[in-house]
Amino acid sequence: MSVGDHRLFVVDIPAATMFGGVHPRIASPAARQLNCSIDRTRRQYNRLLRSMAEDHRMQDRLVEMIQSSDEDAEALHLRHNAWDTELGCYMSAAEKQCTRRRNDMIEFSPMVNAVLHRKRIYQWALHKKKGHRVNVGSLKRAAKVWKVDNPLDLTTQELESRLHGLEVELNVLRHNSKQLRRQHLLDCLRRARDEGDEDDVHEIKRIMKRESDKEKQKRIKFKFNISKSGYL
Repeated sequence: MSVGDHRLFVVDIPAATMFGGVHPRIASPAARQLNCSIDRTRRQYNRLLRSMAEDHRMQDRLVEMIQSSDEDAEALHLRHNAWDTELGCYMSAAEKQCTRRRNDMIEFSPMVNAVLHRKRIYQWALHKKKGHRVNVGSLKRAAKVWKVDNPLDLTTQELESRLHGLEVELNVLRHNSKQLRRQHLLDCLRRARDEGDEDDVHEIKRIMKRESDKEKQKRIKFKFNISKSGYL
């Protein structure tokens, strides 16, 4: 009697038999940092990745592997895996360069950005004073860009005093950060229109609308006492 269409086979295979005693590690994939909804970010990512691939001859090396006939299959497989891992490293590097994390406690604007950078430089110098390892060259370059005079020549007390002053300045700016942010976006929009850059005009308008909608949603949630994860 043959097996009909409505019968089910259940085969129980031990994991030790299937995987030889070495089970594959189950883990959640790492989150991507790239925000692909922004056209400018996508263009920058593609440009950076293409530049790194050209500098390291990734396309030429792949063609050479495909056309090579004097290698055995195992060696070619290892070379291709190494090439794929190297390309993944370039993708991660391009992704990091396209991702800028903002401080959510205060709205971004050039004035706030300058204060945050000066604070970071003084914190950097304070770490150096306390014996931590610091890239002195990068510290000096950052200090030159943000017009911080000789932070390494200051004493620990002077550095802590200046950090306290910047904290006070940030607290003052925090009350006006939304107005500064909007004025910054309006200035960027005006410059983009004057230069005739329609892509930037579209992108700035999109940012302004997104931030406006986010602020409206925040006010509604506060008014009706909605939980942080709740939406109307």
